[in-house]
Amino acid sequence: MTMVCFLAFSDVAEFDIAGFRQCAGATLPGSLKVDEITTSSDSIFQIDFESPPSDSDPGCIIVSQMPALAIDEAKESALWPSAPQDLAAHKSHWIVTTAGSELSLLDQAWLMTRVVDAILRSHPTTLGVLWHRHALKISAESYRQAIADLPPDELPLQLWVDISVLPDETPETTALAFTTGMDAFELMELECVDSPESPIETYGRINGACQYLIENGPVLRHGDTLGETENERIDVLHTDSALPREGPVIRLRYSGDEDGSLGVPDESSSGLSGIVVLVGILLATILAIFGIVKAVGFATAMFAGTPPAKPKPNVPEQEQRLPGVVNDAARSAPAPAPTPNPADRPRQDPQPTMVPDPAPSPTPSQPVVDAPKQASEVNEQAKDVWTDVRVWRDLAGEIILDAEIVGVVRSDGKTMIQLTKEDGEPDSIPYESVSKDDQAFAKQWYQREQDRPTGEDGAKLPIVNDRVKVKWGNKWWKSRVKEVDDTRYKVTYVGWGDSWDEWKTADQLRWPDDSPVAQTVSLPDPARRATPE
Repeated sequence: MTMVCFLAFSDVAEFDIAGFRQCAGATLPGSLKVDEITTSSDSIFQIDFESPPSDSDPGCIIVSQMPALAIDEAKESALWPSAPQDLAAHKSHWIVTTAGSELSLLDQAWLMTRVVDAILRSHPTTLGVLWHRHALKISAESYRQAIADLPPDELPLQLWVDISVLPDETPETTALAFTTGMDAFELMELECVDSPESPIETYGRINGACQYLIENGPVLRHGDTLGETENERIDVLHTDSALPREGPVIRLRYSGDEDGSLGVPDESSSGLSGIVVLVGILLATILAIFGIVKAVGFATAMFAGTPPAKPKPNVPEQEQRLPGVVNDAARSAPAPAPTPNPADRPRQDPQPTMVPDPAPSPTPSQPVVDAPKQASEVNEQAKDVWTDVRVWRDLAGEIILDAEIVGVVRSDGKTMIQLTKEDGEPDSIPYESVSKDDQAFAKQWYQREQDRPTGEDGAKLPIVNDRVKVKWGNKWWKSRVKEVDDTRYKVTYVGWGDSWDEWKTADQLRWPDDSPVAQTVSLPDPARRATPE
Protein backbone atom coordinates (compact mmCIF):
# COMPACT_ATOMS: atom_id res chain seq x y z
CA MET A 1 0.00 0.00 0.00
CA THR A 2 1.18 3.53 -0.74
CA MET A 3 0.69 6.61 1.42
CA VAL A 4 -0.98 9.55 -0.29
CA CYS A 5 -2.10 13.05 0.64
CA PHE A 6 -3.16 16.27 -1.07
CA LEU A 7 -1.90 19.81 -0.48
CA ALA A 8 -4.11 22.79 -1.37
CA PHE A 9 -2.53 26.12 -2.40
CA SER A 10 -3.83 29.66 -2.63
CA ASP A 11 -1.88 30.12 -5.88
CA VAL A 12 -0.41 28.04 -8.70
CA ALA A 13 2.62 27.03 -6.66
CA GLU A 14 5.99 26.10 -8.13
CA PHE A 15 8.18 23.53 -6.40
CA ASP A 16 10.96 25.36 -4.53
CA ILE A 17 13.58 22.60 -4.59
CA ALA A 18 16.26 24.59 -2.75
CA GLY A 19 13.81 25.71 -0.08
CA PHE A 20 12.52 22.18 0.39
CA ARG A 21 16.05 20.80 0.79
CA GLN A 22 16.82 23.38 3.44
CA CYS A 23 13.62 22.70 5.39
CA ALA A 24 13.95 18.91 5.13
CA GLY A 25 17.51 19.07 6.46
CA ALA A 26 17.92 16.69 9.38
CA THR A 27 14.18 16.34 10.07
CA LEU A 28 13.64 13.13 8.11
CA PRO A 29 13.09 9.97 10.15
CA GLY A 30 15.95 7.61 10.92
CA SER A 31 19.12 8.29 8.99
CA LEU A 32 17.42 9.32 5.74
CA LYS A 33 18.63 12.33 3.79
CA VAL A 34 17.31 13.95 0.63
CA ASP A 35 19.36 12.78 -2.34
CA GLU A 36 18.40 13.82 -5.85
CA ILE A 37 15.23 15.63 -6.88
CA THR A 38 14.47 15.03 -10.53
CA THR A 39 11.60 15.71 -12.88
CA SER A 40 10.37 13.97 -16.00
CA SER A 41 7.97 16.80 -16.84
CA ASP A 42 7.10 20.29 -15.71
CA SER A 43 4.64 19.01 -13.12
CA ILE A 44 5.97 15.72 -11.69
CA PHE A 45 8.94 15.60 -9.31
CA GLN A 46 10.71 12.60 -7.80
CA ILE A 47 12.42 12.97 -4.40
CA ASP A 48 15.03 10.27 -3.74
CA PHE A 49 16.68 9.57 -0.41
CA GLU A 50 20.06 8.45 0.87
CA SER A 51 19.98 5.63 3.40
CA PRO A 52 22.53 3.18 4.84
CA PRO A 53 22.88 0.00 2.72
CA SER A 54 21.71 -2.10 5.67
CA ASP A 55 18.35 -0.30 5.84
CA SER A 56 15.24 -1.09 3.79
CA ASP A 57 14.91 0.82 0.53
CA PRO A 58 12.79 3.90 1.29
CA GLY A 59 11.80 4.26 -2.34
CA CYS A 60 10.93 7.81 -3.28
CA ILE A 61 8.28 10.50 -2.90
CA ILE A 62 6.40 11.58 -6.02
CA VAL A 63 5.03 15.13 -6.10
CA SER A 64 2.49 15.84 -8.85
CA GLN A 65 1.34 19.41 -9.42
CA MET A 66 -2.33 19.60 -10.37
CA PRO A 67 -5.01 22.23 -11.01
CA ALA A 68 -7.59 23.11 -8.38
CA LEU A 69 -9.58 20.28 -6.86
CA ALA A 70 -13.17 19.78 -7.98
CA ILE A 71 -14.99 20.14 -4.67
CA ASP A 72 -18.69 19.50 -4.22
CA GLU A 73 -18.82 20.65 -0.62
CA ALA A 74 -16.21 20.90 2.12
CA LYS A 75 -16.95 20.56 5.81
CA GLU A 76 -14.94 22.28 8.48
CA SER A 77 -12.82 20.25 10.86
CA ALA A 78 -11.33 20.86 14.29
CA LEU A 79 -7.86 21.11 12.74
CA TRP A 80 -9.02 23.26 9.81
CA PRO A 81 -12.00 25.43 10.80
CA SER A 82 -11.74 27.58 7.67
CA ALA A 83 -11.62 24.59 5.30
CA PRO A 84 -14.90 25.44 3.48
CA GLN A 85 -13.73 28.94 2.60
CA ASP A 86 -10.10 27.99 1.88
CA LEU A 87 -10.91 25.03 -0.35
CA ALA A 88 -13.56 27.00 -2.22
CA ALA A 89 -10.95 29.62 -3.14
CA HIS A 90 -7.80 27.49 -3.66
CA LYS A 91 -6.04 27.69 -7.05
CA SER A 92 -4.03 24.46 -7.28
CA HIS A 93 -3.15 21.30 -5.41
CA TRP A 94 -0.34 18.74 -5.24
CA ILE A 95 -0.61 14.99 -4.90
CA VAL A 96 2.18 13.61 -2.70
CA THR A 97 2.68 9.85 -2.53
CA THR A 98 5.24 7.23 -1.61
CA ALA A 99 6.43 4.90 -4.38
CA GLY A 100 8.61 1.81 -4.56
CA SER A 101 9.14 1.75 -0.80
CA GLU A 102 10.20 -1.33 1.18
CA LEU A 103 9.54 0.46 4.47
CA SER A 104 6.76 -0.59 6.81
CA LEU A 105 3.53 1.39 6.56
CA LEU A 106 4.38 3.11 9.85
CA ASP A 107 7.79 4.19 8.54
CA GLN A 108 6.23 5.32 5.26
CA ALA A 109 3.75 7.43 7.23
CA TRP A 110 6.61 9.02 9.20
CA LEU A 111 8.54 9.77 6.00
CA MET A 112 5.47 11.25 4.31
CA THR A 113 4.68 13.32 7.41
CA ARG A 114 8.16 14.85 7.54
CA VAL A 115 8.28 15.51 3.80
CA VAL A 116 4.89 17.26 3.90
CA ASP A 117 6.05 19.33 6.87
CA ALA A 118 9.12 20.44 4.88
CA ILE A 119 6.89 21.36 1.93
CA LEU A 120 4.59 23.42 4.16
CA ARG A 121 7.51 25.30 5.71
CA SER A 122 9.12 26.00 2.33
CA HIS A 123 5.90 26.97 0.52
CA PRO A 124 4.00 29.66 2.47
CA THR A 125 1.00 29.64 0.11
CA THR A 126 -0.01 26.14 1.24
CA LEU A 127 -3.49 26.31 2.76
CA GLY A 128 -3.76 22.84 4.21
CA VAL A 129 -3.41 19.08 3.92
CA LEU A 130 -5.96 16.42 2.99
CA TRP A 131 -4.43 13.25 4.47
CA HIS A 132 -4.86 9.85 2.82
CA ARG A 133 -7.85 8.80 0.74
CA HIS A 134 -10.33 9.82 3.45
CA ALA A 135 -8.90 13.33 3.19
CA LEU A 136 -8.56 14.16 6.89
CA LYS A 137 -8.42 17.97 6.79
CA ILE A 138 -5.59 19.79 8.58
CA SER A 139 -4.70 23.43 8.01
CA ALA A 140 -1.07 24.22 7.23
CA GLU A 141 -0.74 26.09 10.53
CA SER A 142 -2.23 23.24 12.57
CA TYR A 143 -0.01 20.72 10.80
CA ARG A 144 3.21 22.65 11.43
CA GLN A 145 2.24 23.28 15.05
CA ALA A 146 1.44 19.61 15.66
CA ILE A 147 4.87 18.59 14.37
CA ALA A 148 6.63 21.30 16.37
CA ASP A 149 4.87 20.27 19.61
CA LEU A 150 5.21 16.51 19.09
CA PRO A 151 6.97 14.72 22.00
CA PRO A 152 9.92 12.58 20.86
CA ASP A 153 8.32 9.19 21.54
CA GLU A 154 4.77 9.84 20.32
CA LEU A 155 3.05 9.36 16.98
CA PRO A 156 1.37 12.34 15.29
CA LEU A 157 -1.88 10.39 15.40
CA GLN A 158 -4.06 13.48 15.05
CA LEU A 159 -2.53 13.99 11.58
CA TRP A 160 -3.13 10.40 10.48
CA VAL A 161 -6.40 9.25 12.04
CA ASP A 162 -9.62 11.15 12.70
CA ILE A 163 -11.22 10.21 16.04
CA SER A 164 -14.82 11.46 16.21
CA VAL A 165 -16.55 11.48 19.61
CA LEU A 166 -20.23 12.35 19.98
CA PRO A 167 -21.46 13.04 23.55
CA ASP A 168 -24.57 11.47 25.00
CA GLU A 169 -27.51 13.37 26.49
CA THR A 170 -25.31 14.09 29.48
CA PRO A 171 -21.70 15.26 29.16
CA GLU A 172 -20.56 12.46 31.48
CA THR A 173 -21.09 9.69 28.91
CA THR A 174 -20.43 9.09 25.21
CA ALA A 175 -23.01 8.04 22.64
CA LEU A 176 -20.64 7.15 19.80
CA ALA A 177 -16.92 7.25 19.01
CA PHE A 178 -15.26 6.03 15.82
CA THR A 179 -12.05 6.35 13.82
CA THR A 180 -11.41 7.09 10.16
CA GLY A 181 -7.99 6.42 8.66
CA MET A 182 -6.75 3.20 10.30
CA ASP A 183 -7.09 1.45 6.95
CA ALA A 184 -3.99 3.36 5.80
CA PHE A 185 -2.08 0.95 8.05
CA GLU A 186 -4.11 -2.07 6.91
CA LEU A 187 -5.93 -2.12 10.24
CA MET A 188 -9.63 -2.18 11.11
CA GLU A 189 -11.32 1.02 12.22
CA LEU A 190 -12.31 1.31 15.90
CA GLU A 191 -15.79 2.09 17.23
CA CYS A 192 -17.38 2.46 20.64
CA VAL A 193 -21.14 2.78 21.23
CA ASP A 194 -22.76 3.89 24.50
CA SER A 195 -19.57 4.34 26.48
CA PRO A 196 -20.10 5.07 30.19
CA GLU A 197 -16.92 7.15 30.10
CA SER A 198 -16.83 10.86 29.36
CA PRO A 199 -16.04 11.99 25.80
CA ILE A 200 -12.52 12.98 26.90
CA GLU A 201 -11.92 9.59 28.51
CA THR A 202 -13.37 7.76 25.53
CA TYR A 203 -11.18 9.77 23.17
CA GLY A 204 -8.12 8.84 25.23
CA ARG A 205 -9.18 5.18 25.21
CA ILE A 206 -9.55 5.12 21.41
CA ASN A 207 -6.37 7.15 20.90
CA GLY A 208 -4.31 4.74 22.99
CA ALA A 209 -5.72 1.70 21.21
CA CYS A 210 -4.95 3.24 17.81
CA GLN A 211 -1.34 4.00 18.72
CA TYR A 212 -0.90 0.48 20.11
CA LEU A 213 -2.26 -1.12 16.93
CA ILE A 214 -0.24 1.08 14.57
CA GLU A 215 2.98 0.31 16.44
CA ASN A 216 2.35 -3.43 16.93
CA GLY A 217 0.04 -4.54 14.14
CA PRO A 218 -3.37 -6.28 14.36
CA VAL A 219 -2.81 -7.81 17.81
CA LEU A 220 -6.25 -7.05 19.29
CA ARG A 221 -8.12 -10.26 18.61
CA HIS A 222 -11.82 -10.98 18.71
CA GLY A 223 -12.61 -11.92 22.31
CA ASP A 224 -9.69 -10.06 23.94
CA THR A 225 -10.35 -7.55 26.69
CA LEU A 226 -8.96 -4.13 27.57
CA GLY A 227 -8.72 -2.69 31.04
CA GLU A 228 -6.54 -0.53 33.25
CA THR A 229 -7.36 -2.63 36.33
CA GLU A 230 -8.24 -6.26 37.01
CA ASN A 231 -11.88 -5.35 37.47
CA GLU A 232 -12.17 -3.22 34.32
CA ARG A 233 -13.05 -5.38 31.33
CA ILE A 234 -13.85 -3.91 27.93
CA ASP A 235 -14.57 -6.54 25.29
CA VAL A 236 -12.82 -6.41 21.91
CA LEU A 237 -15.19 -7.52 19.15
CA HIS A 238 -14.58 -7.89 15.43
CA THR A 239 -18.02 -7.12 14.04
CA ASP A 240 -19.91 -5.13 11.43
CA SER A 241 -19.76 -1.37 11.72
CA ALA A 242 -22.55 0.54 13.42
CA LEU A 243 -22.09 3.10 10.64
CA PRO A 244 -22.88 2.76 6.94
CA ARG A 245 -19.35 1.87 5.88
CA GLU A 246 -17.66 -1.24 4.54
CA GLY A 247 -15.77 -3.92 6.36
CA PRO A 248 -15.64 -5.23 9.90
CA VAL A 249 -14.44 -2.97 12.69
CA ILE A 250 -13.02 -3.37 16.17
CA ARG A 251 -15.86 -2.62 18.58
CA LEU A 252 -15.00 -1.78 22.19
CA ARG A 253 -18.00 -3.00 24.18
CA TYR A 254 -18.69 -1.87 27.72
CA SER A 255 -22.15 -3.47 27.62
CA GLY A 256 -24.62 -4.69 25.00
CA ASP A 257 -25.62 -7.71 22.99
CA GLU A 258 -23.52 -10.86 23.01
CA ASP A 259 -22.82 -10.67 19.30
CA GLY A 260 -21.56 -7.13 19.60
CA SER A 261 -24.32 -5.62 17.49
CA LEU A 262 -26.14 -2.52 18.54
CA GLY A 263 -29.34 -4.46 18.99
CA VAL A 264 -32.78 -3.01 19.77
CA PRO A 265 -32.96 -1.08 23.04
CA ASP A 266 -35.28 -2.63 25.58
CA GLU A 267 -38.27 -0.78 26.96
CA SER A 268 -36.40 0.21 30.08
CA SER A 269 -33.75 2.10 28.16
CA SER A 270 -34.10 5.79 27.81
CA GLY A 271 -35.89 6.87 24.65
CA LEU A 272 -33.88 10.04 24.63
CA SER A 273 -30.67 8.03 24.77
CA GLY A 274 -31.77 5.99 21.77
CA ILE A 275 -32.60 9.14 19.84
CA VAL A 276 -29.21 10.61 20.67
CA VAL A 277 -27.49 7.46 19.43
CA LEU A 278 -29.45 7.60 16.18
CA VAL A 279 -28.65 11.29 15.78
CA GLY A 280 -25.02 10.49 16.45
CA ILE A 281 -25.02 7.81 13.79
CA LEU A 282 -26.69 10.21 11.36
CA LEU A 283 -24.03 12.82 12.05
CA ALA A 284 -21.34 10.20 11.63
CA THR A 285 -22.85 9.22 8.31
CA ILE A 286 -22.73 12.82 7.14
CA LEU A 287 -19.11 13.05 8.22
CA ALA A 288 -18.29 9.75 6.54
CA ILE A 289 -19.70 10.84 3.19
CA PHE A 290 -18.80 14.50 3.31
CA GLY A 291 -18.12 16.03 -0.05
CA ILE A 292 -14.38 16.10 -0.10
CA VAL A 293 -12.81 15.91 -3.51
CA LYS A 294 -13.46 14.14 -6.71
CA ALA A 295 -9.70 13.76 -6.91
CA VAL A 296 -9.79 11.35 -3.98
CA GLY A 297 -11.47 8.82 -6.20
CA PHE A 298 -8.93 9.55 -8.89
CA ALA A 299 -6.08 9.04 -6.45
CA THR A 300 -7.60 5.85 -5.09
CA ALA A 301 -7.65 4.42 -8.59
CA MET A 302 -4.19 5.79 -9.27
CA PHE A 303 -2.57 4.12 -6.32
CA ALA A 304 -4.74 1.03 -6.05
CA GLY A 305 -2.34 -1.25 -7.85
CA THR A 306 -0.59 -4.22 -6.33
CA PRO A 307 0.77 -3.00 -2.97
CA PRO A 308 4.19 -3.80 -1.62
CA ALA A 309 4.45 -6.94 0.44
CA LYS A 310 2.59 -6.48 3.67
CA PRO A 311 5.08 -6.17 6.54
CA LYS A 312 4.80 -8.70 9.30
CA PRO A 313 3.53 -6.97 12.45
CA ASN A 314 5.80 -6.90 15.45
CA VAL A 315 3.57 -9.01 17.67
CA PRO A 316 4.83 -9.04 21.25
CA GLU A 317 4.69 -12.17 23.39
CA GLN A 318 1.75 -12.63 25.77
CA GLU A 319 3.62 -11.37 28.82
CA GLN A 320 5.07 -8.41 26.89
CA ARG A 321 1.79 -7.00 25.61
CA LEU A 322 0.51 -3.62 26.57
CA PRO A 323 -0.75 -3.55 30.16
CA GLY A 324 -4.52 -3.62 30.14
CA VAL A 325 -4.80 -5.93 27.10
CA VAL A 326 -6.00 -9.36 28.18
CA ASN A 327 -6.00 -12.28 25.73
CA ASP A 328 -8.42 -14.59 27.51
CA ALA A 329 -8.41 -17.74 25.40
CA ALA A 330 -10.24 -19.69 28.11
CA ARG A 331 -13.32 -17.55 27.74
CA SER A 332 -16.01 -18.75 25.40
CA ALA A 333 -15.76 -15.89 22.91
CA PRO A 334 -17.63 -15.75 19.61
CA ALA A 335 -15.73 -16.96 16.58
CA PRO A 336 -13.46 -14.36 14.97
CA ALA A 337 -14.93 -12.45 12.09
CA PRO A 338 -12.12 -10.44 10.50
CA THR A 339 -11.91 -9.88 6.78
CA PRO A 340 -10.33 -13.01 5.29
CA ASN A 341 -6.82 -12.52 3.98
CA PRO A 342 -6.04 -14.51 0.81
CA ALA A 343 -2.43 -14.75 1.92
CA ASP A 344 -3.56 -16.66 5.00
CA ARG A 345 -5.39 -19.39 3.10
CA PRO A 346 -3.80 -22.81 3.55
CA ARG A 347 -2.00 -24.16 0.56
CA GLN A 348 -4.03 -26.58 -1.49
CA ASP A 349 -3.15 -30.20 -0.94
CA PRO A 350 -1.29 -31.54 -3.95
CA GLN A 351 -3.03 -33.91 -6.30
CA PRO A 352 -1.76 -37.47 -6.06
CA THR A 353 1.66 -37.57 -7.68
CA MET A 354 3.30 -40.31 -9.66
CA VAL A 355 6.99 -41.16 -9.71
CA PRO A 356 8.14 -39.96 -13.14
CA ASP A 357 10.27 -41.87 -15.53
CA PRO A 358 13.91 -40.80 -15.38
CA ALA A 359 14.58 -37.73 -17.46
CA PRO A 360 16.40 -38.66 -20.68
CA SER A 361 19.95 -37.46 -21.07
CA PRO A 362 19.78 -34.18 -22.97
CA THR A 363 22.46 -32.63 -25.07
CA PRO A 364 24.43 -29.95 -23.19
CA SER A 365 22.79 -27.18 -25.23
CA GLN A 366 19.18 -28.22 -24.74
CA PRO A 367 17.75 -29.93 -21.64
CA VAL A 368 15.17 -32.57 -22.35
CA VAL A 369 12.35 -33.23 -19.92
CA ASP A 370 9.45 -35.68 -19.89
CA ALA A 371 6.55 -34.94 -22.16
CA PRO A 372 3.85 -33.06 -20.26
CA LYS A 373 0.83 -34.98 -19.00
CA GLN A 374 -2.71 -34.21 -19.99
CA ALA A 375 -4.20 -31.02 -18.59
CA SER A 376 -6.18 -33.01 -16.04
CA GLU A 377 -2.90 -34.17 -14.48
CA VAL A 378 -1.49 -30.69 -14.17
CA ASN A 379 -2.66 -28.48 -11.33
CA GLU A 380 -3.93 -24.96 -11.91
CA GLN A 381 -0.62 -23.42 -10.94
CA ALA A 382 1.32 -25.50 -13.48
CA LYS A 383 -0.98 -24.35 -16.29
CA ASP A 384 0.00 -20.71 -15.78
CA VAL A 385 3.59 -20.37 -16.93
CA TRP A 386 3.49 -16.67 -16.09
CA THR A 387 3.07 -17.28 -12.35
CA ASP A 388 5.78 -15.40 -10.43
CA VAL A 389 6.30 -17.36 -7.24
CA ARG A 390 5.44 -21.06 -7.26
CA VAL A 391 5.19 -23.64 -4.51
CA TRP A 392 7.63 -26.40 -5.54
CA ARG A 393 6.98 -29.91 -4.21
CA ASP A 394 8.94 -33.16 -4.20
CA LEU A 395 7.75 -36.54 -5.49
CA ALA A 396 5.98 -37.22 -2.20
CA GLY A 397 4.04 -33.95 -2.39
CA GLU A 398 6.02 -32.24 0.37
CA ILE A 399 6.80 -28.55 -0.06
CA ILE A 400 10.42 -27.85 -0.99
CA LEU A 401 10.33 -24.05 -1.26
CA ASP A 402 8.48 -21.06 -2.72
CA ALA A 403 10.42 -19.59 -5.64
CA GLU A 404 10.23 -18.25 -9.19
CA ILE A 405 11.68 -20.22 -12.09
CA VAL A 406 14.41 -18.36 -13.97
CA GLY A 407 16.16 -21.11 -15.92
CA VAL A 408 16.45 -24.78 -16.90
CA VAL A 409 20.06 -25.87 -17.50
CA ARG A 410 22.24 -28.95 -17.74
CA SER A 411 24.84 -29.24 -14.95
CA ASP A 412 27.05 -32.23 -14.02
CA GLY A 413 24.92 -34.60 -16.05
CA LYS A 414 21.67 -33.46 -14.44
CA THR A 415 18.86 -31.21 -15.57
CA MET A 416 18.58 -28.44 -12.97
CA ILE A 417 15.75 -25.96 -12.43
CA GLN A 418 17.18 -22.56 -11.52
CA LEU A 419 15.06 -20.54 -9.10
CA THR A 420 14.96 -17.21 -7.32
CA LYS A 421 13.41 -17.20 -3.85
CA GLU A 422 11.10 -14.44 -2.61
CA ASP A 423 13.98 -12.76 -0.77
CA GLY A 424 15.99 -12.59 -4.02
CA GLU A 425 18.39 -15.44 -3.16
CA PRO A 426 19.18 -17.88 -6.01
CA ASP A 427 18.58 -21.61 -5.65
CA SER A 428 18.29 -24.70 -7.84
CA ILE A 429 16.65 -28.12 -7.61
CA PRO A 430 17.08 -31.27 -9.76
CA TYR A 431 14.38 -31.71 -12.34
CA GLU A 432 13.99 -35.40 -11.46
CA SER A 433 13.30 -34.61 -7.78
CA VAL A 434 10.20 -32.46 -8.24
CA SER A 435 6.59 -33.56 -8.61
CA LYS A 436 4.99 -34.47 -11.92
CA ASP A 437 3.11 -31.17 -11.91
CA ASP A 438 6.30 -29.20 -11.38
CA GLN A 439 8.07 -31.13 -14.15
CA ALA A 440 5.25 -30.20 -16.54
CA PHE A 441 5.46 -26.59 -15.41
CA ALA A 442 9.25 -26.50 -15.96
CA LYS A 443 8.87 -27.98 -19.45
CA GLN A 444 6.21 -25.42 -20.40
CA TRP A 445 8.38 -22.60 -19.11
CA TYR A 446 11.46 -23.92 -20.95
CA GLN A 447 9.56 -24.33 -24.22
CA ARG A 448 8.20 -20.80 -23.91
CA GLU A 449 11.70 -19.43 -23.46
CA GLN A 450 12.97 -21.41 -26.47
CA ASP A 451 10.17 -20.00 -28.61
CA ARG A 452 10.74 -16.43 -27.44
CA PRO A 453 11.56 -14.03 -30.29
CA THR A 454 14.97 -12.40 -30.34
CA GLY A 455 16.33 -9.19 -31.74
CA GLU A 456 18.98 -8.74 -34.40
CA ASP A 457 21.71 -8.78 -31.74
CA GLY A 458 20.55 -12.15 -30.41
CA ALA A 459 19.19 -10.71 -27.16
CA LYS A 460 15.69 -11.63 -26.09
CA LEU A 461 12.70 -9.42 -26.80
CA PRO A 462 10.16 -8.80 -24.02
CA ILE A 463 6.71 -10.26 -24.48
CA VAL A 464 3.42 -9.57 -22.71
CA ASN A 465 3.58 -10.03 -18.92
CA ASP A 466 7.39 -10.19 -18.75
CA ARG A 467 9.01 -8.64 -15.70
CA VAL A 468 11.33 -5.79 -16.63
CA LYS A 469 12.91 -2.71 -15.11
CA VAL A 470 12.01 0.73 -16.46
CA LYS A 471 14.06 3.92 -16.32
CA TRP A 472 12.03 6.69 -14.68
CA GLY A 473 13.80 9.71 -13.23
CA ASN A 474 17.19 8.53 -12.05
CA LYS A 475 16.13 5.03 -10.94
CA TRP A 476 15.13 1.74 -12.49
CA TRP A 477 11.67 0.60 -11.35
CA LYS A 478 10.12 -2.85 -11.24
CA SER A 479 7.40 -3.20 -13.85
CA ARG A 480 5.62 -5.56 -16.22
CA VAL A 481 4.94 -5.50 -19.94
CA LYS A 482 1.19 -5.11 -20.57
CA GLU A 483 1.14 -4.58 -24.35
CA VAL A 484 3.56 -4.76 -27.27
CA ASP A 485 3.16 -2.55 -30.32
CA ASP A 486 6.01 -2.99 -32.83
CA THR A 487 8.70 -0.68 -31.44
CA ARG A 488 7.03 0.14 -28.14
CA TYR A 489 6.19 -1.60 -24.88
CA LYS A 490 3.39 -0.52 -22.57
CA VAL A 491 4.54 -1.11 -18.99
CA THR A 492 2.80 -1.02 -15.63
CA TYR A 493 4.84 -0.11 -12.57
CA VAL A 494 4.61 -2.66 -9.78
CA GLY A 495 2.58 -1.15 -6.94
CA TRP A 496 1.77 2.13 -8.70
CA GLY A 497 -1.64 1.46 -10.24
CA ASP A 498 -2.83 1.65 -13.84
CA SER A 499 -2.82 5.45 -13.98
CA TRP A 500 0.99 5.41 -14.23
CA ASP A 501 1.09 2.98 -17.19
CA GLU A 502 3.06 4.34 -20.13
CA TRP A 503 4.72 3.35 -23.38
CA LYS A 504 8.48 2.80 -23.45
CA THR A 505 11.06 1.83 -26.06
CA ALA A 506 13.58 -0.99 -25.67
CA ASP A 507 16.43 1.34 -24.72
CA GLN A 508 14.40 2.36 -21.64
CA LEU A 509 14.02 -1.23 -20.44
CA ARG A 510 16.22 -3.76 -18.65
CA TRP A 511 15.72 -7.33 -17.54
CA PRO A 512 15.44 -7.90 -13.76
CA ASP A 513 19.12 -9.00 -13.69
CA ASP A 514 20.02 -5.58 -15.23
CA SER A 515 20.97 -7.05 -18.61
CA PRO A 516 19.71 -5.07 -21.62
CA VAL A 517 16.71 -6.20 -23.62
CA ALA A 518 16.98 -6.60 -27.37
CA GLN A 519 16.50 -3.50 -29.45
CA THR A 520 12.99 -3.74 -30.84
CA VAL A 521 12.46 -5.06 -34.36
CA SER A 522 9.33 -5.74 -36.37
CA LEU A 523 7.17 -8.31 -34.68
CA PRO A 524 7.85 -11.79 -36.09
CA ASP A 525 4.72 -13.29 -34.60
CA PRO A 526 1.32 -11.60 -34.15
CA ALA A 527 0.80 -13.82 -31.12
CA ARG A 528 3.12 -11.51 -29.20
CA ARG A 529 0.31 -9.00 -29.10
CA ALA A 530 -1.98 -11.35 -27.22
CA THR A 531 -2.23 -11.27 -23.45
CA PRO A 532 -1.72 -14.84 -22.11
CA GLU A 533 -4.71 -16.41 -20.44
